[in-house]
Amino acid sequence: MYHNQLLIRADKKMKTTWTIVKRETGKKCVSKHLPTLFKNENSLIHPNQAADGFNNYFLSLIERLNLTNVQTDSAIL
Repeated sequence: MYHNQLLIRADKKMKTTWTIVKRETGKKCVSKHLPTLFKNENSLIHPNQAADGFNNYFLSLIERLNLTNVQTDSAIL
């Protein structure tokens, strides 16, 4: 009954559902602490280097797909 009332009053029903599930199963919330280094095989990578790598990868995809000439009226909105 208590959980039903929580869900009825909740604005974010999915978030409330997972909060209830985690509380009932004894799972704790994940820490919002970001790692200072990532391990990639045998080397350590700073998060900024990892982010730059992702950015470069996705930018290269755009260049390979040649999306610069796409008409705005043909874009999916």
